[in-house]
Amino acid sequence: LDSENCLPNQTGEVGCGMSLFYAASGGHVESLKLLWEYFDNQTRLQVLGITLLHCACANGQVHTVQWLVQHGSTGCTLLKDYQGKTALLWAARNGRLPVVQW
Repeated sequence: LDSENCLPNQTGEVGCGMSLFYAASGGHVESLKLLWEYFDNQTRLQVLGITLLHCACANGQVHTVQWLVQHGSTGCTLLKDYQGKTALLWAARNGRLPVVQW
């Protein structure tokens, strides 16, 4: 983050705040745990209307989805992206049955 001259809680800039999204998308729960403390209001953190939960669901990251929900992202379950789709719909459309069943 320092090498990109941005603060860790800047989310509107490319490269700033994206580390959480990469961790959620890739199922890197341990990295997510480490980064979590650097960001304000994680449950509503969005880039282009997409939440961390959207990313984890779309990629079938069940353990990441569980961790996010257990750590305050339950409010994100109803948030919709810029096309009006919830994280659950992202999982269903991508054939991520384990996420949908959980």
